[in-house]
Amino acid sequence: MAKKPSPPPLCYNRRMSAADNHDHAHDHAHGASRTRLWLAIIVTLLFMAVEVVGGILTGSLALISDAGHMFTHAFALGITLFAMIWATRPATPVVSYGYHRTEILAALINGLTLLAVTAYIVYEAIMRLINPVPVDALDMLWVALAGLGANLISAVLLAGGQKGNLNVRSAFLHVLTDTVSSIAVILGAIAIWLWEINWVDPFLSILISVLILRWSWGLLAQSTRVLMEAAPPDVDLPRMITMIKEKYPMIKDLHHIHIWSINENQPILTAHVVTRLESMQECTDEMVDIQDYLQKEFGIVHSVLQMESDTGEVKACSLEPHPEHQD
Repeated sequence: MAKKPSPPPLCYNRRMSAADNHDHAHDHAHGASRTRLWLAIIVTLLFMAVEVVGGILTGSLALISDAGHMFTHAFALGITLFAMIWATRPATPVVSYGYHRTEILAALINGLTLLAVTAYIVYEAIMRLINPVPVDALDMLWVALAGLGANLISAVLLAGGQKGNLNVRSAFLHVLTDTVSSIAVILGAIAIWLWEINWVDPFLSILISVLILRWSWGLLAQSTRVLMEAAPPDVDLPRMITMIKEKYPMIKDLHHIHIWSINENQPILTAHVVTRLESMQECTDEMVDIQDYLQKEFGIVHSVLQMESDTGEVKACSLEPHPEHQD
């Protein structure tokens, strides 16, 4: 009896191969980002201690608030680093998509932390406007310059790893707000030193808070969008459907379409595809072609398509060969 030929590999293997390549590159980028995060945390903690001492000695609220930003920045970097490490854990039968979404949760926590710190700083600034406190402008200036140096070092360390990663971007946003905060403190110290206008200190704190509020709101909106499993912002679903129908004329309709993201870089799509093809082989070939097209044109690495033959009622493609393919 002749040995039956081995069946071809299932079509989803091609999708998994693409996903594995994506994850491999993702892991390399994460390794470099983790090193940058460790260095940024060390730099931040050192200069935070300098600003705390300097703020107490000079009586500057802006300097204290900047140190507070640096503390939340260090906290944010720690959360980012933990989430990045946790996200590398392999998938399990219970957590079948893996732990990538941990990074989105970290971004959400960082955004909420920014809001809480902003509210506290605004409150303290208003109290300072009501009851002005004298400030040692010269010492405030030197310490703020040191803080600016630390923030610039951290910003340079994280700038290369924040593109395409919402988690690292949330940490970079903390660094960026701290950098702007330090610049504002320096300008305030110069103004107080030259013209003795102490109200500049709390006034600048409020301006810094407004800027942080704007940036953190965008971070919260992005992370919430992923957690709510909304479609990625760069995906135009009606246009996608139109392009698929134009490229594959045998497709009659697409329905039950769902598209969401595990994290910022891993969009997933599921859909039912109504095709005029009838045989299982033809349906399978078309499904694989569509999956390749989704990956190349829209960056959708993970896609699950249910093929349905248009025979007057919705049903799966038939196992019977197409009449044209029969002997």
